[in-house]
Amino acid sequence: MCDVPLISHRGENGETTQMWNGLTNSGRNKCNSASWEMYPKEQARLLNLIFRKLQKDSKFHVVFICNGAYASRTTISDKSTKCSFHQIVVGPISRPKLSTENVKTRLTVRDEELGNRYLIQQEIPVGATKSQQYCTLELVPHPLGASSSVKFYMQLHSEARLILGPIIGRVTPRTARILIELDRPVFNFACTLLDPATSQR
Repeated sequence: MCDVPLISHRGENGETTQMWNGLTNSGRNKCNSASWEMYPKEQARLLNLIFRKLQKDSKFHVVFICNGAYASRTTISDKSTKCSFHQIVVGPISRPKLSTENVKTRLTVRDEELGNRYLIQQEIPVGATKSQQYCTLELVPHPLGASSSVKFYMQLHSEARLILGPIIGRVTPRTARILIELDRPVFNFACTLLDPATSQR
């Protein structure tokens, strides 16, 4: 998991200025300093490390989950080995104002060698910039190699929007600490734990 996309949608003025459109110039510069594009050597090192591992171990499966201004799925592929992995970007449900600006699909890798070596393809769900969305990521372990499935959903109802997760810290048979995010104050909030095997609450 990463707080900013490894491969940016819109370049240096992309996710950060869309997400934090109310910041001053000094605040905006502070956000941009966290972008991977500001650290091209580290970005190249991480990409090369991932693809070396994918090439050596066919069972290895990696999915990058990042925060961004709107939902998207990006596939990064090595042109020579045909290995690939996904970057999933999810936007915050609590962003107060959604931009109607047209989506620019300029994907950025500052290192020219990386741009020639890797193929980058982006999928942006319909309405990603006009409606708040959430996604589900299902990871399926397998002895011959894990797999994953991602689905995006639009939030069109008027109730309070909620994100459940991620799980923070250690999970035991009886306890788990889970982060819950709401986009507005609520009078009452209750959680119910359901055992999928027995359907008991």
